[in-house]
Order: sequence, then structure tokens, then C-alpha cells
Amino acid sequence: MSEWSGALKKSKKKACQYALALFFSIMPMNAFGETKFFETTITATYLQFTNREDVQTAILARTENNLFKIAGNYIVDAGFTPQIFPDATTYIGVAAGILEPEIALLNIEASDVGFLAKASLQASVPLAKLKNGVEQLMIDPVYFPNAVAGRVQVQEILKREKLLEQELTRILTEKGVAGFKAFRNKQLYDSQANQMRLRAVTLNDRIIRHGESGLQEKPGDILSLANDALEQDASNAWLFFHKGRALSLLNQVAQAEAAFTRAIEIDPYFFQAFFYRGMFYNGLAAYEQAILDFDMSIYQNTQFYRAYVQRGVAKRENGRPNLAILDFHRALQIKPDDVSALNESGITYQRMHRYQEALDAFDRALALDPEHATTYVNRGDTLLGMGREAEGCRELRKACELNRCSDLNRCFESGKCTSQDASAAAYWSRKSFTYVSSEQWVMAFSAASIAISHNPGQIASYINRCWALAEMGQFDKALDDCHTAVHIDPQAAEAYNNRGLVYEKMKAMEKAGEDYLKACSLGLKTGCTNYLEVNQQ
Repeated sequence: MSEWSGALKKSKKKACQYALALFFSIMPMNAFGETKFFETTITATYLQFTNREDVQTAILARTENNLFKIAGNYIVDAGFTPQIFPDATTYIGVAAGILEPEIALLNIEASDVGFLAKASLQASVPLAKLKNGVEQLMIDPVYFPNAVAGRVQVQEILKREKLLEQELTRILTEKGVAGFKAFRNKQLYDSQANQMRLRAVTLNDRIIRHGESGLQEKPGDILSLANDALEQDASNAWLFFHKGRALSLLNQVAQAEAAFTRAIEIDPYFFQAFFYRGMFYNGLAAYEQAILDFDMSIYQNTQFYRAYVQRGVAKRENGRPNLAILDFHRALQIKPDDVSALNESGITYQRMHRYQEALDAFDRALALDPEHATTYVNRGDTLLGMGREAEGCRELRKACELNRCSDLNRCFESGKCTSQDASAAAYWSRKSFTYVSSEQWVMAFSAASIAISHNPGQIASYINRCWALAEMGQFDKALDDCHTAVHIDPQAAEAYNNRGLVYEKMKAMEKAGEDYLKACSLGLKTGCTNYLEVNQQ
């Protein structure tokens, strides 16, 4: 890192020759406590462009790459990387996948034959976030190779630009302005195409920084970024890949399939694209097509354990459980601590009625991750299938404590998991009210669901869960709970008040007013206040 700090390189050449000055600086870490600050400035003369947009792209790409190089050197020196790679581009890519640069200065001035440009970029990030981001990114099978591939492309373009600038400077010196312009015009198409590719990489970096959580939460945003980037570079397989993933989450089936397929056509060795298209086909129950894609993904990367897991799922759902078990075992040979492989293995044993082997698999999974709600659900379903209802329901309640309650509620609605444990019901009902009071709606829903499973006749839990569901936007389910509460006790003022709340959120003001008025008539002052407010609207 010291080779960059405070360095200043100057090129002394004749007038009009290519000049480049690099200014690098890093502010000491203690200046921002636990926040790391990176900054770099570059001044450069560009002869190859005829418009400001391309100059802006070029100077920002060069400055950005230097910023990422500074940060990459710091990441290595700080020991944040879980493994050592000999290629420095790896760490530049890691930095690009984490840091969000901000423009501190951008100035472009035109001359008779080109442009003089200056740009300053900076980025700051909490140290703990940087360390965690590096660790997470470098084990991600999608975003890590994508980040590195982007930097490889950028650096190749920057090298070509540098060589072209040197050649243009020579021609300008030897042949004058007329000869220089004639030569430059021949290079314009390639130069402009390179700038479009650079703009596409910048947009792709933003997709990487959103990460998996950003994709799951806002697939529309990722789709928009991918489409914008593809307008700049329609030959980038990664962009079609991201587009396919976003479209699949948005349930745009035909378009998603086309995007994945286009990514594979551009890069036939794109094992991640084969894998996610296989996942896409699994979701459509097109298992034979999924298996073919997982075969290709494994062929190209025999250590990609996730492909074995998902191929096993496809084989199981396609009626070949014994072959599925072999895939799960292979995945666990590669990654013995993979909870998903253990769960899928357990589910497969359960369907084969090999219950003890299923329980063993779930126990191994829980030993690795005691907070994994899905494992408790799978273990609970297995125990229920063995006729061990009390144990199975206990596992489903544990899952509900971890905020996965749909399976417990399903079981309860089928007539099971009703323990009639009054003390447990009272405990969880109080917990639910505490969560409601602090507006922790998901926790309130979970606690109320557990309480109801212990005592289906306890009205307070339905009232609490109705409120929580209303705040979570699940109005139909909220109404069901409030209807149940009113059925249990037609004189429960809180039940009418909360049902009024649901109707109000649904913009059904007349029904809301009726329920608020009923709550008011039963002596609930909040109901009276709500009734007056609704009538004033």
C-alpha cells in the first residue's frame, strides 16, 4: 500500500504529448475511528475522444480503478482476505464489489485536439462492514467471480486506451493535426464501444453491491440496472444472468428463461448460469430440464456442491429418491457442514419412510445451526409422520419461535398440535402482547400462533395476532382471526376494535365505523375515539 501513498508521477514530454499525473492519498484510519476512508485523484489528457460523455466515462473508470486498487491493497495488508490469491486483480475486484465511490471532483476542459480531465473519487466504509463484506464476497459463487471478471475487463480496456493515447501522441507529433485526426477517426468506433463497456461494468458493480439480499428484496431494481447496462453492452453474459434471476423472482417465466439462455449462449462455460437456470426449471417442476442443467454445471465445476444438492432435489421430485441420496452425499463430501444438503437428505429419507435416517440428518443439521427454523419444521413433520405428535408439535413450535409459523398453523388447522396447556398458552399470549406493544409485529404473530396452538379457545391471542397481521398487511388472515375472536366472545370490545382497524386499513370505512362503534358501546374508549376519527374522514 505504501507504494501508492503520496506518490506523484509526472511525465515530461513535448507540448501536446500525452501527460498523466496520479495523486493517491489515504487518510489515516484513526482520523475516522472505525471508518475507513479512501480517496484518489487523477488528471489525464485524452486525445482519442471527440465528446465529453466518453471522456467522463474514461476518467471516472481510471480513477475508480485506482481507488479500488488502493482499497484492495489495504484489504490484503489488513488480513481481511480468507485466502491469498496471487493476482492483484482479485483484490481490486473485491473492493469494487463492496465500495460505493462518490465523485468529489470532476472537471473536463476541451482543447484543439482533445480534452484535459481531472477526477477525484472517495469512499468510506465502517471497518467491520468492510471486513465482513470481504469475507462474504470471497465465498460467494456468483458475485465474487463476477466482480473479478468486471475488473479484468476494465483493466484490459484501460491498457488499450493507454497504448492508443501513446500512439495518438506520436502521430500528432510526427504528422500534425490533420494526420492525427484522420487516424483518430478510424479508432472512434472502438473507443466509443470501450466506453460503453466501461459504463456497463459500472452498473454491474452496483448489482454486485446490492448482493443476494438486494436481489431478493427488490428484484425490480436489479432488473432495471441490468437492462440499463445491457443497453451499453449486449455481449456481457453476466448482465443477462442477473436479468434472468431478477425476472424469475418477478415470475416473468418466458423472459427469465430467455435471459438465462442468452447468458449461456454468450458463455457456454458459465456454470453459474446453468445452475440458476436449473433452479428456475426446478421451480417450474421441469425436472428433466433442470437435471440436464445441473449436469452441465457439475461438469464445468465438479466442486460446486450446490449443484449436487439441487440435482438431488430434482431427482427426488422426479421419482428417483435413491439417486437423489447419492447427490446429497456427494455434496456433503465436498462441504460436510452444508445444512441445506442435510435437510434435503432428511426430507428424501422421510418420503422413503426411513424415518430414523431422516431424524439423524436433521439432528446433524441442528448441531450445525441450532437456529435453523426449516430444520425444526422438517424434523417436526417427520415425527408427526411417525405418529409422535407431541414431539412433532414441539419442533413446529420451536420453528414458530424462530418466526416460521405457517407449518404450526397448518398443523393446528388440521386438528393437531392443540396441547391444551393453559400455562404455556398464557405465557405466549403475554409475550405476544409485549411484542404488540413494542410494534414487533412478526414476533407478535409468532408468539400468538404458539399460544393458540396451546389453547385454541384463548381469545386474547387471536386479538393480538389479528392486530399483528393487520400491521403486516395480511388483511384476509387478520380478519379471520378477529372473526374467530368475536365468535369466541361476542362481547369482546378489543376484538371489534381490532377488526375495525383491519377494515380501516382496507379502506372499508363503513365497516370500520360499525366495528369501532360496537367496541365503543361495549365500553372501550379507544373504540369511541377511533369511531369519531373515522366519521371525520
